[in-house]
Amino acid sequence: MLLAIDSGNTNLVFAVMQGEQVLAQWRMETNDRRTADEYFVWLSHLAASKGLDVGKFAAVIIANVRPASQFALDRLCHEYLGLRPLVVGREPCRFDLEVKVTSPEQVGADRLVNAFAAKHLIGGPAILIDTGTATTLDILDAQGAYAGGIIAPGVHVSAQALANAAAQLPLVPVEQPASPIGTDTRSAIQSGLYWGYISLLEGLIERTKAAMRSQGHASRGQAICVLGTGGLIRTLNQNMTALDRVESDLTLIGLREIYRLNQKS
Repeated sequence: MLLAIDSGNTNLVFAVMQGEQVLAQWRMETNDRRTADEYFVWLSHLAASKGLDVGKFAAVIIANVRPASQFALDRLCHEYLGLRPLVVGREPCRFDLEVKVTSPEQVGADRLVNAFAAKHLIGGPAILIDTGTATTLDILDAQGAYAGGIIAPGVHVSAQALANAAAQLPLVPVEQPASPIGTDTRSAIQSGLYWGYISLLEGLIERTKAAMRSQGHASRGQAICVLGTGGLIRTLNQNMTALDRVESDLTLIGLREIYRLNQKS
């Protein structure tokens, strides 16, 4: 069994994978102060609840965008699981993805893992949308190389910022209101968040496709696949026409395929 760990800015996801199957996955709120001891107690209890034995994990792969949490994750693997983790972005981990940007080292591990997963699933050219702490669009060119992307504030970040900055505006859940025209403060904010982010994504997709063709990332007549992932993508996609495919476990698929590639080397 493979333990895949996706350490993000908001959530930390642990997934147990066997072959193509995700046997179980759990998430906790990201907290850089958690210790390896806490991770192990939490993980071992949840694994046992699913009939899984952490002592039978054969390998661990980690994608982490929180450097401050890496020490505890490494210690969890070495001292409690008896395994040397494969860490994306750290030797000896490798994956077959050309990165055509000015500063490749600045691209987050999660974005590269998603790009690798998309290359494996659909090839290029493609636009990958991830609705996480940040809303990101990442680009694969026609050869399947990572060609850059766009970063915008995530929906929940915007909702929280609005509530923090305006004394009379509450924090509301991100969900579709009954109408785009709000009839009270709550529904007005929900409309701005829900329909606003759909419009943001649809507008960015259209502009990105045009830029990809003008910059040679895709030919004029070539279809560009738009793939979505992240916690809110299914909710937003209920009223979007621009997405061709949704993969909720895109990062886990990428981690699995990177692990497999490294096993062959």
